[in-house]
Amino acid sequence: MKFPELDGLKSEWSRLLRHFGDARDLCQGRIIHERIVERGHHCDIYLANLLVQMYGKCGSVEDALAVFDASWGKNTFSWSILVAALVHNGRIEAARRALAAMPQWNAVSCTTLVAGYFHEGDPDEAQRIFDLIQEPSIVSWNALLAGYGERGDLRAARRIFDSMSERSTATYNAMIQACVQHGEFEQAKIVFESMAKIVEKSRAIAKDNSHHRDVVTWTTMIEAYAQNGHLAEAKALFDGISGRNVVTWTVMLAASTAAGNLHVARGIFNRLPQHNVVAWNAIVQAVAQFGDFDEAKKLFDRTPCWSIVSWNAMITAYGQRGYVGEAQEMLHRMSQWNVVSLTALVAAYGQNGHLDLAKELFHWMPERNIITWNSMLAFLPGDGSHRPEEVFSLMPSWDLASYNSLVQAHAERGSLARAREIFETMSKRDWISWLIIITAFSRAGNVDEARKLFDASPEPRNAALWSCMISCYTDNGRLDGAKLMFDTMPAPRLISWTTMLSAYATGGRAREALQLFSSMILHGLECKEVSFVTVLNACSHMGWVETGREYFLSMVSDHGIHPVPDHYTCLVDAFGRAGQLNRARDLLLSVPFMPDCAAWGALLGASMAYDDVQVGELAAEQLMELEPDQATTYVKLANAYAAGARLT
Repeated sequence: MKFPELDGLKSEWSRLLRHFGDARDLCQGRIIHERIVERGHHCDIYLANLLVQMYGKCGSVEDALAVFDASWGKNTFSWSILVAALVHNGRIEAARRALAAMPQWNAVSCTTLVAGYFHEGDPDEAQRIFDLIQEPSIVSWNALLAGYGERGDLRAARRIFDSMSERSTATYNAMIQACVQHGEFEQAKIVFESMAKIVEKSRAIAKDNSHHRDVVTWTTMIEAYAQNGHLAEAKALFDGISGRNVVTWTVMLAASTAAGNLHVARGIFNRLPQHNVVAWNAIVQAVAQFGDFDEAKKLFDRTPCWSIVSWNAMITAYGQRGYVGEAQEMLHRMSQWNVVSLTALVAAYGQNGHLDLAKELFHWMPERNIITWNSMLAFLPGDGSHRPEEVFSLMPSWDLASYNSLVQAHAERGSLARAREIFETMSKRDWISWLIIITAFSRAGNVDEARKLFDASPEPRNAALWSCMISCYTDNGRLDGAKLMFDTMPAPRLISWTTMLSAYATGGRAREALQLFSSMILHGLECKEVSFVTVLNACSHMGWVETGREYFLSMVSDHGIHPVPDHYTCLVDAFGRAGQLNRARDLLLSVPFMPDCAAWGALLGASMAYDDVQVGELAAEQLMELEPDQATTYVKLANAYAAGARLT
């Protein structure tokens, strides 16, 4: 890169230092520092402040301290920038010492430290620092509110919000985000709607725009509606935004994906006025998430400008779906890797049982971060060959996720006593900690202990914990307990409805399943593909062929969901169980895709039950083409022929 060599470089150096700091480009930042020193401008306090800021953003705390210590004429900004650099890099106690050494404290540095202590999981110290501020500004109050919200203390966040005499858009955004993050969707709606009333009142009285709903407000609520199964409402909010930008478009795309509606996600992507790399990454991840890797690969190849995030997303998607070879190929195609890329491949190996490959790559990696270590800890084999504590002791540092992984590692081995012991000694826990330990006891069949843990978990409990406890009851055959839990859950989210629906369907209580499905629609929740798979399965098992067919047609015409192979397989199974083998066969021969083994297997099973050799032969031939090495197909076909011979 060429740098100006003319006099009066101060403004250009300032611009470059800010640019390289934002880009986290330490190498180029150091080159600018060298130029400043060469020209003798290193004593300029303005440039020195920018250097401290740049080094802080780039993660080089020692360089930041060295520049700060060598600076002459330090001002308030110098100290504030140093405190921010230390907090940004997790050096919270050093930041506290810097604050104590300041000739005069200011609200900016104190507020930075408040946010830092919350981030480090120490709300008591954050509150103490806040209390030192003589006249807290609205920014300081917002930091306190956001801190409690991010920590999960919704009650404290609400107390702060209610006590604030002055509020800004950021105040409302922090409160809405706190509600959304912890599953309090109805509370988020109340705050959002109250904000609208204040906006209208402020504009009417004084033409005041300080409470306007900005892009953060809108995008937070769009995500909240989508995550809670209200995709239509999310879409309505999106359509009501007058000044949509690429951020709101991309959020709506991601929200559609998270809500499980690939059809809407495609529509949003196609309507995007500008396809940036974030949008391309989102649609590729969406398509891959729904299992269509051929199309995901085509979209990835069409992406005009790949970022390292694009590559990492594909590696992660392949790993989660069990396509380890494809994940490897993606890594080999990359011109440049980073620690995230290699960690994604370590996780892909671990998730799919390739522990030797995971260990080999882990030991080869030139750099490892805490996520890499947590991945190795989480995927340790359950055969007792590696003790979780041994790996844990080798880690250079630990975070809350590390302790969660340690608990999970013991739980996966069936060492519930040890998992519980570690859980009880944890100084900090989040909802994931509670989820892991409750799930461990649920899988062991100890429903009563799981319930005790659930009752002991801090309120307000999020939707994941409620759904986990509902699953605990259903997985252990206690459907009435699950329904009681579901009925007492505040504002059940889509995942909870789907869990209960699936439990009824697989538990042979199809009538209750269909009643619950109708109730789910009446509550305004957006149905997903998996919901209809469950309903069609229930109809199939009860022999309700026409009812199942009506739901299938309604799925397409009323809900705009395009059928996937699982839907057709359910319908084939329904026809087959009812003895309507010709309808089952004709449906399979007319579907707009290549039927899979599950579909042909359902038809073969039905043909054997009704001694239809002709249809059985067709199904068996298709199965043998798809799985030529599967011996059970030949056995079933032989049995069908034998049955046919007996009949003749």
